[in-house]
Amino acid sequence: MEEHMKNLGERRMHWRRLLVMIAVVAIIAGGAFAGGVRVGAADQTPGGVSDPLVSKSYLDKRLGELSGVMTRVDFSKGSTLQLLSGSTVVIYSGNASVSGSGVGCMDLTLGELTPVGNSLAKYHSYVIAEESTTITASSDVIIFVTGTYSLKSE
Repeated sequence: MEEHMKNLGERRMHWRRLLVMIAVVAIIAGGAFAGGVRVGAADQTPGGVSDPLVSKSYLDKRLGELSGVMTRVDFSKGSTLQLLSGSTVVIYSGNASVSGSGVGCMDLTLGELTPVGNSLAKYHSYVIAEESTTITASSDVIIFVTGTYSLKSE
């Protein structure tokens, strides 16, 4: 009888250990799952899978692919770029502003007007609404253009 009680006690201990191990595994698995849900929710933030940051190499590649469609124009500080209406531009490097006697140009990236006198943001796409609108370089500039243009150096 004593032997039977000892075996019964060992079995109970075995089951307790097994239950504790199952509980620990469940807690770890639950924590990992909950952590996975949080990581998934983090993808909604800027730089996540659903809203990735754009690398310079990606932009270089995409602009290279558009080279048949867009023309690269390099111009120096003080030079102006006259464009026909409907032309589009993307400032790749340097600083430039909207000039001329027109109202400005449309920032297609933001969906708003950039009036004369304001700077153009890098990597934004702009459409020229009037021939009287020009772009003046505040520094050496690389710009990509679609449409007809003329460059006037300082």
